[in-house]
Amino acid sequence: MSRLLYAFLFISIPILALGQNLNVSLNQDFYVPFERSIIKSNQIIHHGFKPLNQRSISNLEINETVLSISRKEDRSYVARKLFFEHFLFVDSSKFQLIVDPIVNFEYGQDIEDQRDVNLYKNTRGFNVKANIGNRFSFESTFRENQANLPSYLSERVEATQVAYGQGRVKTFNEEGFDFSMASAYLSFSPSERVNIQAGHGKHFVGFGHRSTLLSDLSFNYPFLKVESNWLANKLQYQNLYTLFQDLDRLPSSINSEALFERKRGSFHYLEYKPNTKLSIGLFEGLIWPSLDSTGNINVNANYWIPIIYVNTLLENEQNAGNNIVGLNAAYQLISNILLYGQLSMADMETDNLSFQFGAKYFIGDRWMIQGEYNNSENNLKSNLYTHYNESLSLPYIKGEEFFGKIQYRLNRWISNASMNRIESGSTEIRFVDVKQSYLINPAYNLTISLGLQYREEQMENSKIGNQTSRENVYIYFGISTNLQNLYFNY
Repeated sequence: MSRLLYAFLFISIPILALGQNLNVSLNQDFYVPFERSIIKSNQIIHHGFKPLNQRSISNLEINETVLSISRKEDRSYVARKLFFEHFLFVDSSKFQLIVDPIVNFEYGQDIEDQRDVNLYKNTRGFNVKANIGNRFSFESTFRENQANLPSYLSERVEATQVAYGQGRVKTFNEEGFDFSMASAYLSFSPSERVNIQAGHGKHFVGFGHRSTLLSDLSFNYPFLKVESNWLANKLQYQNLYTLFQDLDRLPSSINSEALFERKRGSFHYLEYKPNTKLSIGLFEGLIWPSLDSTGNINVNANYWIPIIYVNTLLENEQNAGNNIVGLNAAYQLISNILLYGQLSMADMETDNLSFQFGAKYFIGDRWMIQGEYNNSENNLKSNLYTHYNESLSLPYIKGEEFFGKIQYRLNRWISNASMNRIESGSTEIRFVDVKQSYLINPAYNLTISLGLQYREEQMENSKIGNQTSRENVYIYFGISTNLQNLYFNY
């Protein structure tokens, strides 16, 4: 089996023709082998706007010793399905179909939680991917969830009425939540230089753990995206048009439930990579709020202007409020260190600056060490840069954060340890996450894990001059298919 085939197995991409147009699953752990290979490659590969399209990394070679997936020849049908293959794989000359289950069965205990509840997550769903010819692909995913959560996370869900990037919640039993999430997209490449996608999903701009520009922290949203590559692939341009909504209802004079307030977003990202070492990306994000009480969004033609920064310069009442312009950059220092950073400014005001700088150090074929610093001085009076009551960038409006992570891979064993500290206003949060995992089936990332999460929150009461503190120590065991980013560390 070729190295390329091992790579595709490992990141849950079906083993199909190179002409396919599917995306790499939006999960930070999935990108570690790719980032290691990208900075060592002599190819120009853009990876500042995620999810990546599979064809952009189709020629990468990932060191086989990292994956070390034993051969599956002469295994029984049951063994192949459990440990090597997709649940269903149909392949013909012009059509490929893959169907896999999605699960997250997790049980844990918070030893500092005063509530007498059992903590668990119960997720069931499916993932369907298909290619039709060399130009058209689609993917569809659905998840149904019930969960009893640690106290700090349960309080956050109750306050926002959304489940940490997975949609609105309903009460389940006395302490739990019920929620579901669906995503899908159609992908079409009319030429080698252009890819067009329409669907319901998330996006991320950056090379780090957080993004000050556009993050996948919030729930899925409808989108239309056009990607084009120019100048022998040195220049890549992304145009993203979205539909967001807040969980505040519009006024209604009828008895039926009123519509939620909606708003449109337009994002433009221009990345220039003159060589394999340097990447410079320019970003513009604009929120176009709805002012119509009927729920209609009367957005003028300027919304569709595909040229970056034009609407920022032509600022008017419709796009005023929470417009972000910024810079996203990375530089390869020697052969195994990636330096990265971001600078963003909201509403063209210098007191609304946010910035990020960090580094990833790839040691051999097994280790990755990451350090990152984020700082936000956003002083906006109102924040429209949100979707489903969650941020579209950093999880805090104003504050600073230190983040560190170590990852080690040996065959199918994956060890992760991360920690971060957030200071925001009078609150300080420390979070530690340690997890040991075993990759059961690399075809769709079925993983068994044992982990520990420690969270400490300190809050200062300026009125009475004292400080309160609380801790959460959550120990858990689970089996899951990890195809998305879920953020608990704030």
